[in-house]
Amino acid sequence: MMKILVTGATGQLGYEVCHILQERGVKYQGVNSTHFDIVDVVAVDAYIREYQPDAVIHCAAYTAVDSAESNCERCFAVNEKGTRNIAQACRAVDAKMLYVSTDYIFSGVGTKPYEVDDKAEPQNVYGASKLAGELAVQETLTKYFIVRTSWLFGRGNNFIVNILQSARKKKMLSVVTDQIGSPTYAVDLAKLLCDMVESEQYGIYHATNEGSCSRYELAQEVVRQAWMDVQVRPCITKEYSLPAARPLNSRLSRESLDIAGFARLPDWRDALWRFLRCDHPPQKILVTGGNGYIGKHVVKLLLDAGYPVMVAVSHPEGTDPRAIICSEPIFSGADDIYRRVGSPDVCIHLAWKDGFSHNSPVHMENLSKHIVFCRHMMQGGLPILSCMGTMHEVGYWEGAIRENTPCAPQTQYGIAKNAMRQSLLLSARETTCVLHWLRLYYIVSDDVNGQNIFSKILKAAEKGQAFFPFTSGKNLYDFIEIDELARLIVMASLQTEISGVTNVCTGKPESLASCVERFIQSHHLSIKLEYGKYPDRPYDSPGEWGDSTKIRKIQENHERMAQRGTTLKQRMSEERNYSAGFRADQESDSAGGR
Repeated sequence: MMKILVTGATGQLGYEVCHILQERGVKYQGVNSTHFDIVDVVAVDAYIREYQPDAVIHCAAYTAVDSAESNCERCFAVNEKGTRNIAQACRAVDAKMLYVSTDYIFSGVGTKPYEVDDKAEPQNVYGASKLAGELAVQETLTKYFIVRTSWLFGRGNNFIVNILQSARKKKMLSVVTDQIGSPTYAVDLAKLLCDMVESEQYGIYHATNEGSCSRYELAQEVVRQAWMDVQVRPCITKEYSLPAARPLNSRLSRESLDIAGFARLPDWRDALWRFLRCDHPPQKILVTGGNGYIGKHVVKLLLDAGYPVMVAVSHPEGTDPRAIICSEPIFSGADDIYRRVGSPDVCIHLAWKDGFSHNSPVHMENLSKHIVFCRHMMQGGLPILSCMGTMHEVGYWEGAIRENTPCAPQTQYGIAKNAMRQSLLLSARETTCVLHWLRLYYIVSDDVNGQNIFSKILKAAEKGQAFFPFTSGKNLYDFIEIDELARLIVMASLQTEISGVTNVCTGKPESLASCVERFIQSHHLSIKLEYGKYPDRPYDSPGEWGDSTKIRKIQENHERMAQRGTTLKQRMSEERNYSAGFRADQESDSAGGR
C-alpha cells in the first residue's frame, strides 16, 4: 500500500485530498506550516526523509493573488523555492510528486481552451511564481504530475463563498461578465489527484469540472441554487481596480485527461449543487466548552452526524474521545487565534464559567476575554460564529421575549452576556462573519452532574431525601429538553440564512411547578416538592418565555431543503437563462489563485 504525504492539508484542496485518502484507507500524513516551513530546505528534507512517502501531493501554495504583487519575494519563496525543496526531497527518497498549478500561468487572451503545451505567459506575480514552481518540478524530477486547475471552490474562502456572504448582506451584487472559466469543485479534483498519484501516467494535465461560464453566470447559478432573493448587475473587469491582473480566458482543455485514460470531472453545475446541498464533506467545527453541561450534547450530535469536531476545553477529562482536543488557549488574547485553533468553518462558543451562579464576580472578570476571543476569530476570517445568550440578558420582563425586546439585566451573569452580545453584534458588521446569538431559556436535563434544579432533585432523590425545598412554582418559563436544545443549536449554527439574535426555545410558557412535577413523575422519583420553602427570586418575572418565530423558521428551512433536494437536482438540467442574480464586491484572493 502506498504512503502519501499531503502538503497544505488544511487548505481547501489539501483538506479534501486527505479526506479522500482516509475514505479509501490509504496511509497518509497531512502537513501544514506548523509541521515545517517549505521554504526551509533542511526542514523539508528532514521531514520527508523521516516519513519516506511513496508520493507527495503538493497542495501548499501562496494563493493571495493581489497581495503577491506587493509581496513578490515571499510569493516566489513559497511557490518556487518551496516547491523546489519538496521536489528535491522527493528525488532523495524516490517518491512521486504531484504539483497543483493554475490557469494563471497563461496570458488569458482569446476564447480557445488552453492546451497543456500552449505557451506560458503569466500576467501577474502569482502566475509567474506558479510557473516557476512547475519548472522547478520538471528540472528536478522525472516521476511527476503537474495538474493545472481554475476557479477552485470548496471549504474555506473562495469566489462562491464570497458571493454567498455578500448576498446575505446586500440585495444587489455586481459580477464581471468578461472573465470566462470553469469552476472546479475541490472534492472532485481531490478524487482525481488521488487516482492520478496511484498511477504511472506522469506528465502535465488540465483538470476542471466540465463546462465553462462567466463569473456573472456562476454567480447567477449560485444564487438560484441557494434560493437567495438578490439581484444581479453585470459589469466588466475594467470597472474594478485590483493590484493583480485577472485572466479573461481561463478555459482549460481537458483532452490530456482523455489521452491518459483519466475520467473527466462532472459538470460544474452538478458540482455546485453537491457543494451547496448534497455531498459537501463536513465542515471543521470548533466547540468551546465541549465537555460542559450543554457542550457534550452538542459535540456528540455533531460527531454522530459525521462532522470533524475540535473541542477547546480547560480540562479534557470527559470529552468525547472522537473529538480532537484543541490545546491552544483560546483566551490568550492572540490576534491570530483563528489560525492558531485550526481555521475552523464554524465556532460554537459555549465556554462560560459559573453559568448557574448568577451573581458570581467571575462573569464580569472574564467578559473581556470572551469578547477579545470572538472578535479576533471574526477578524481572522471565521465564516460562522455561534455564541450562547440567555434570557437573563433581558432582566425583568412579562410575556414573550423577542429579538428586539429591551434589555435591563439584573444579575452579573445577565449584564455580562448582554454586554457581550452588544459588542459582538457591532464587531460582526465589520467582518464577513455570520454571527448567531442563540438566546437560551430553561433547560431540562437528567444529568446528575449539572447545576440546575433538575440535577439537584436527582441528587436529592439519590440521597433518599423525602422532600425537596421549592419556591411557589407559579412562575411561567420556557422549558426545553437538553437533547432538543443541542439539536436546535447545531441546526442554527450550520446555516447562514437566518442570523443575529435567535431565541432557542419552544415558545410555550409552562409553570415551574408543572414542569418539575412532570420531571419527577417521568423519572419515577418518590421525592416531594416542599412548596414555599424558598421565596421566588426578585428578578424573576411571573411569566416570561421566548418568541420561537426565528428558530421555527430555521427548522422549516432545514426540512424544506431536505425535501427539495431531489427537486433541486432535477431543476439543474432545466433552463439556464434566469433574471435572478447578484453582486459581489470583489473576488477573494484564493478564488483567483486557482
